[in-house]
Amino acid sequence: MKRQSFLVTGGTGFVGGCIAAELIDQGHSVVVLSRNDKDGQRTLNSVETAAKGLGLRAPKLGDSLQVFDFDESKLELLPEVLRQISLKNQIHSVVHAAAEMSYSFKVFQKALKANKLFTLNLYKSTSSSFNNCKRFYYISTAYASGPVNHPIEELVTKVEVKTNSYQSSKWATEVGLSVESKKTKLPLTIVRPSIVVGSRLDGWAQSKPFGFYMFLSGFIRAVKKFKKSKIKVDLVEDNHINLVTIDQVNEAMTSLISSDGKQNQFEVVNLVPQNSEDNKTKSLLKLIGNALETKLECGAPGSLQEKVLNKSIQLNKIFAKHSWNFKTGNYRRITGKEIRALTIDNIRNVIRFYHQKSKL
Repeated sequence: MKRQSFLVTGGTGFVGGCIAAELIDQGHSVVVLSRNDKDGQRTLNSVETAAKGLGLRAPKLGDSLQVFDFDESKLELLPEVLRQISLKNQIHSVVHAAAEMSYSFKVFQKALKANKLFTLNLYKSTSSSFNNCKRFYYISTAYASGPVNHPIEELVTKVEVKTNSYQSSKWATEVGLSVESKKTKLPLTIVRPSIVVGSRLDGWAQSKPFGFYMFLSGFIRAVKKFKKSKIKVDLVEDNHINLVTIDQVNEAMTSLISSDGKQNQFEVVNLVPQNSEDNKTKSLLKLIGNALETKLECGAPGSLQEKVLNKSIQLNKIFAKHSWNFKTGNYRRITGKEIRALTIDNIRNVIRFYHQKSKL
């Protein structure tokens, strides 16, 4: 693609910052809509960190990267902010990666406001503010359907999800977008990555624990505290853990953007790698155990130490204990590509990087 301008949200987060860095590395300019970042420094630091971690070209504030500060509590001002952006930029596409990721239902109203209300306003305002915008990409999650006992289609489910605040608010956002897309001319793609982790090459990831890393942190803390040589974990050994690396997400997003002409007006794309023996629970536990010099195996926790460990990973246990089955045909149809399963070395890199960083 020739040089284009993209609007990205979530630039201070892991996924948004990495997508922004990838677009800049490919020669594009990126406008980031950010919170509490009047001078743009927080966003620049995040995108610079992502670029360095992924071995990409460093961004330049004011050249390849522009930052527009926005107070999301003042949604009525959003159209004016986007109008200001449109005066200086011909936005090709919007990538909305910002999200409230808390699991607790104590903050459910906050999550709904951040994930659903803001997203719907951004989508509608984008449509009216950017006349030549090609498409709006919403970064959701493959788990927005909640745990079900049937294949998860690339459709927006109508059954309410009540798993946790994050998944529930993401589901509500998808439903709201699917309804709004029928009234709004701007093409929409809901992109659903599975469990996002660090790069395949060396495992690099931003240091803040999230998703899989909360799971991994529980093992690290328990092994360090109890120093046991063998620990049973309440998981199912033959279930697949659907890890997708950040560089795979970057590649998928740029491939989707480049293949915009092959997309329908409304698309849902599950970004989930193919399954393999290497991404089964038993394989993952073996790799984690090797890194921590402890044998981890599936089974009912018996000792106090094992019960403490299982409690520490409770919030994320559903992603490993439930058997998830994702349909993934849309990505292949649109781009002609597949998202390959991670190899043992890829997964080992992810675990090693985080484990080494946790020692610092």
